[in-house]
Amino acid sequence: MSSALGVRTAGPRKDGTAITPLGYRVTPAGGQTRLGDLPLNAVLHPDGRHLLVTNNGQGVQSLQLVDTRTNKVVQTLPYPSPESLYIGLAWSPDGRTAYASAAANSKIRVLSFTGGRLTERDPIKMPTKSPEGKDVTLFPAGLAITPDGGKLVVADQLGDAVTVADTLSRRVQTIAVGHRPVWVTLGKDGRTAYVSNQGADTVDVVDVAGSAPRRTGRIKVGLHPNKSVLSACGRKLYVANGDADSVSVVDLTTRSVVRDFSVSPSKKALVGSNPTGLALDALGKRLYVTNSGDNSVSVLDPASGRALGRIPTGWYPSAVVWRNGRLWITNAKGLGAGPNNGPGHPDPERASRRSPSQQLSSMGHGTLSSVDVPDSDERLGEYTRQVERNNAPVTRGGGAVVPREPGKGTPIKHVIYIVKENRSYDQVLGSLEKGNGDPGLNLFGDESAPNTRELARRFTTIDNFYGDGKVSASGWNWAVQANSNPYVEQMWPARYSGRKGAYPGGSNAQENAAQGSRNSYLWQRLDKAGVSFANFGFYVTRRGNEAHAADPVLDARTDHGFQVELGCPDSAGTFAPTNKDCRPHGSTSG
Repeated sequence: MSSALGVRTAGPRKDGTAITPLGYRVTPAGGQTRLGDLPLNAVLHPDGRHLLVTNNGQGVQSLQLVDTRTNKVVQTLPYPSPESLYIGLAWSPDGRTAYASAAANSKIRVLSFTGGRLTERDPIKMPTKSPEGKDVTLFPAGLAITPDGGKLVVADQLGDAVTVADTLSRRVQTIAVGHRPVWVTLGKDGRTAYVSNQGADTVDVVDVAGSAPRRTGRIKVGLHPNKSVLSACGRKLYVANGDADSVSVVDLTTRSVVRDFSVSPSKKALVGSNPTGLALDALGKRLYVTNSGDNSVSVLDPASGRALGRIPTGWYPSAVVWRNGRLWITNAKGLGAGPNNGPGHPDPERASRRSPSQQLSSMGHGTLSSVDVPDSDERLGEYTRQVERNNAPVTRGGGAVVPREPGKGTPIKHVIYIVKENRSYDQVLGSLEKGNGDPGLNLFGDESAPNTRELARRFTTIDNFYGDGKVSASGWNWAVQANSNPYVEQMWPARYSGRKGAYPGGSNAQENAAQGSRNSYLWQRLDKAGVSFANFGFYVTRRGNEAHAADPVLDARTDHGFQVELGCPDSAGTFAPTNKDCRPHGSTSG
């Protein structure tokens, strides 16, 4: 965003709203409650008076108990690393016990609930060895409990498995399912589990009633399914497809998708609403869907599939709960954090993974929105128009060098795309005395970033730009496919905090690819459009003296002789080796 177009600095506002790094407004409806970092799920106690929330960020993770009458947090149980939590939560049918996934610790936390307080008891331990005796990290995610409370069904996200645990004997049995399972919903019969394979486009059907669980079917849905919810009658399953911007309606009798509901804001909208959580009202007449990419909740009519409107939320809504005409919505990123140059903020000179309080991600916290369901079309219409205004393009008008719509003309003939990792405008150019910069945030001056700063002085300064992700893993996904999908956003904190998460970066993992592994990345789109390109050092690894990309499309246009190590500088076109691994090389592509 250029300051000439009106500055909209990212971060929270005093009026309870915010601006995201992309320049979009956040104006959550209803009351707001501060939560911990990155709340990914919430479940309502059977009495309806308590909401259990799991916070799954990089720093201290936590369980929080919210009184739904006052919407105040009444208890917080902290879990600093290496202790962990994850997306899975469940209450026993009698409400006396809560269960929470502790992914990195290979266990399910068991907590008794009496007198309005949670007390942790001995956990249910998950397998840590394969049948062949090899070490495994199953990484338990979503949980579901049978109606009699006797069995807990666990989606083992990094184990590509499902575990069924006896809640009394603590005996566990594990079977293989699809790729990166994240969520479990139990059928009306209490014996059939439906498992969302977030790394694929399928839901597995698992019989959990027998002496051993067994997979009995597989249903193809949309790309990267997240949470699901059972219809009131129990004959349909609604599945949020995170990278298809749709909700699949599954007929459980035929085990097939009978239709898909769109949650895109318009027919022309690009994919990126990223639906995550769902909730139905008591009669099954309204379906509520959290759109993490649009900061909204879609209100759908399940009978017709018609989108009735949208409700504005906080940043990155992740789960929604309905009860008696009220919605509780967890907003994983809340209102953002703003600049990190005030008292008590992380010091970038001291930041390390061993000190979560000195990480950028420690600045943020999630929120809980408590919203009355709109009681009229007029009220829902007002909310919908607010969401549209929030997500409107930051700049408008024609005549720009960069075309506003695909296919429009432009004088640009060649583009040089340089990726500089983990840097915002202010970190490098804040003290330039040109543009909308904050000198207090400048870390790299003329002594360390002379070329970038001189180019900005001589030519164009495009200010008010921010880091597209909190860490490299999410930032790389933004840089190469313009989206960091729900899998990436929920997994990177576990990786960066030493909690055994998989690294959600690179182009060779299908769960990272927001539009499929062959159609997501910049170079794939260029190749399909017949646009020539060459790659120098991006997404490559060394093979002997050469650099190669895992993606064959990118590798075919990669300069294999271009060295990417920081210890191998290339000064004024003259190769200047500084260590034994630096060798002269010639260009192998244009």
